[in-house]
Amino acid sequence: MSGVEAAGLALAVFPIVIGFLERYQDGYEKLRDWVLFRREFTRLVNDLHREQILFRQHVESTLRSVTDSEFELMEMMEDPQDLRWKSEVLAQRFRRKLSGSGEYENYMSSIGSIYENLNDMSEKLKRYGSSDDPPGAATRKRDEIQKQFRRFQFSIGKKRWHGQVVDLGRQIDRVGKLHVQAEALAPSRQSRNSAAWREAFRLAKHQASSLHRAISRAWTCGCEEAHTVQLLIGGRQKVAAAASRHDHPGSRRPLTVSFPSRPRAGAMPRVPLDGGDSWRAFETTMISPVDSGRPFLTVGGWRGPGSSIGGDNGSSSHARRLSATTASTVGSSTASSGGGFSSSERPLSREGSVSVPDGPARIENLCQTVRASQVDEKSSNSIGYLEDGQGAHHVFHADPSSSFTAAEIDRAVSLQEVLARATERHEGLQPADRRVLSRRQRMSIALTIAYAVLELYPTPWLPRFCSKAAVHLFQHKDGDVLAEHPFVLCEAAAAETTRRERRGGVQEADHGGALLTLGIVIMELWFGQTIESRLFWRKCCDAQGNETEFTSMMAAMEWQKMAKDEAGVALHDITSRCIRGNFGLATMNLNEAECVGAVYDYVVKPLEELLSHCWPV
Repeated sequence: MSGVEAAGLALAVFPIVIGFLERYQDGYEKLRDWVLFRREFTRLVNDLHREQILFRQHVESTLRSVTDSEFELMEMMEDPQDLRWKSEVLAQRFRRKLSGSGEYENYMSSIGSIYENLNDMSEKLKRYGSSDDPPGAATRKRDEIQKQFRRFQFSIGKKRWHGQVVDLGRQIDRVGKLHVQAEALAPSRQSRNSAAWREAFRLAKHQASSLHRAISRAWTCGCEEAHTVQLLIGGRQKVAAAASRHDHPGSRRPLTVSFPSRPRAGAMPRVPLDGGDSWRAFETTMISPVDSGRPFLTVGGWRGPGSSIGGDNGSSSHARRLSATTASTVGSSTASSGGGFSSSERPLSREGSVSVPDGPARIENLCQTVRASQVDEKSSNSIGYLEDGQGAHHVFHADPSSSFTAAEIDRAVSLQEVLARATERHEGLQPADRRVLSRRQRMSIALTIAYAVLELYPTPWLPRFCSKAAVHLFQHKDGDVLAEHPFVLCEAAAAETTRRERRGGVQEADHGGALLTLGIVIMELWFGQTIESRLFWRKCCDAQGNETEFTSMMAAMEWQKMAKDEAGVALHDITSRCIRGNFGLATMNLNEAECVGAVYDYVVKPLEELLSHCWPV
């Protein structure tokens, strides 16, 4: 039983107790002895009324901090039997409110005492009559009523009963103070938790950039075509932020990349990719200690300097030696306290600062190594490690569970194509199609994309917006779309070509545009329609029907007017912040810690709660 449900039960018993007392007053007031007892009885009833008012105020305050609307609040207050009292989402929100040591347990103990006191009073009062045959009924003999009143007077007049009312008041006062103090501390606690997440996202972004840099450096082959690599953005479990800066988010699965059997599995302009390719997946673990003592965040989760990286043939000892002898690869970016992210491209240490005496071998030619690994598709052994040129290392372990053969996969489809199918089905242009994802699947992808924006934008994996055209999914031979395996694609030529392109300059990131695109994608996934299919899209284009610089913004704002009625307040607030940039910041920059924290607090967390509320596990 949650704290919210327990409060609802206690709230339901209060009127039962008071109703019993008032009903006895109506039945006994004609007795001569009642006049002498009235003052004591009235004081007892008034005390209970006062405690009921205070408790209702507390419950209302509690619900206001966890419910989504005034309408939901009022319905729950009017009906203690409402099923929303048992909502797991409200329970989780309230538990987060009382996140201090022992707060929630103490609250539950006090609420339990309140309920027990009220229930005990109710059971005692039931002995003196029933609602079907009130004590003042004409069918009852006068002496029997008088005798019953004596028992009632003796019970109510005892000090123990008044002591119960006093104890009830103390418990109500206690839970009220607990909640008030927790509300007062909420801003500072949220800031602390957000700081932990901001640091985690900063490190994750650094790791993703480092991995891309290491892979790009390893294309030392003479292939004429560019190489394609996919980065899995789905399937990694997201956990709650730490309670303090000394506690870190829990383990995540390693960052997973996949390579096709052919060097170039279809050029990017021709996505969706055609069939005929096997995709070999590898889990990558980053060796990059923050300092000599603290645990460090790898791509796969939080590890200590002596943690094993898995695999065999001495890879564990290799990881320990590597982490113990490597100079800090995060450098000033980790120690900075200015609230912003330092550039992930900044040199962190000299290459060659790490000696690798044993364990996985250094991968000199990634193309050749990946091709050789295709021979044993069920192996999960390490194929070696890559260096990013700035001191960090990425160990590659084959991941059979995320690998697919050409016999299993028909092709890769973009999220844009998946939404186009859903749009046609919505408009009645197509019959029911197993390739069309359910809303639950689509919103799970939306949450994955929201995380990807914070972890990968802007990095070489996601240099532009995380739009529906940038995210891809595999389609099985039977037509099913693998919704649990969304990924982004990246192409890279030989290392020399990559260096020449880098010298040519990097396109400036548009952080506001990235968040606008995220808001649009979330709405598209909720409704199962592309924004381009809506009538208002055409109205926002120019006279020739072409998209202008402001078409997406104007169309998205127009869609917002409908989202609240069709999807509810929660989704409206999430997408409104993305589309309008309403985060309370002067500028939006996803390289800045404050911006990342705001997007996490106002987009990612509410989106998680929305999924949990609509589709509880």
